[in-house]
Amino acid sequence: MPDEFRRGPGVRVVTGAEQAAERAAAEAAEAAVQAARKAEEEAREARRVEQARLDAAAAAEREEALLAIRRAGRKKKKKRKGH
Repeated sequence: MPDEFRRGPGVRVVTGAEQAAERAAAEAAEAAVQAARKAEEEAREARRVEQARLDAAAAAEREEALLAIRRAGRKKKKKRKGH
């Protein structure tokens, strides 16, 4: 008589190979989850770096504009003194 009949209906015998395959599948799924988390963190870091670069560029533009305003003010003062 086959084993499945002796164990009763719905009872499944899992072989060592099946257990190994299930374990490997679970490990692969966990590795995929870890890779996705790492990719998300790297994407967040890239966004932070890009935002810092944009902030630095904006600050440099503001500084350049302030310097241009100061230079223009100095030129006006020199013209007034000369006339």
